[in-house]
Formats: sequence, C-alpha cells, structure tokens
Amino acid sequence: MTSRVQMSGRRKHVQHGLREELEAPKEGQSIVRVLGSRGGNIVEVEYPDGRQTLCMMPSKFNKMLWVKRGGYLLIDEGQ
Repeated sequence: MTSRVQMSGRRKHVQHGLREELEAPKEGQSIVRVLGSRGGNIVEVEYPDGRQTLCMMPSKFNKMLWVKRGGYLLIDEGQ
C-alpha cells in the first residue's frame, strides 16, 4: 500500500510560476549571480558590473526554492 503526499497549495503555485516563460527584467529589477548563502534567507549576490550586495529572499520561497552558488536570480531593487 502506498501513501500519497499532497503538496500544499502555496508550494504548488510557487513551482508553477517557476515553470512559466521568463520575462525581461523590468524597471527596478536586475539579474544577479549568486555568490553564496549567508544563512536563513540572506543571499550574497554579484551584479554584472562587479558590485556585490546581500539580498533577502521572501519567506514564501523558504525550503521550496534552493539557490546554489553560481546560479542566477531576478531581484527587485527596492528600499
């Protein structure tokens, strides 16, 4: 007998959004390369011009989206 594990609705929608077609960055957004994790939901990133900064990922992506060193993220440049 096998048991069926159901995904939470929130996780399903996050993963569905990841499979959609990519769009070009809008005003106030940038594509950055991940340098590493700094713990929790803090990620160190590098802009194409060489600048480095820390980014905070929204908690809805916690344990759903795994970010590896060398990967790319689309970030909102805010506050």
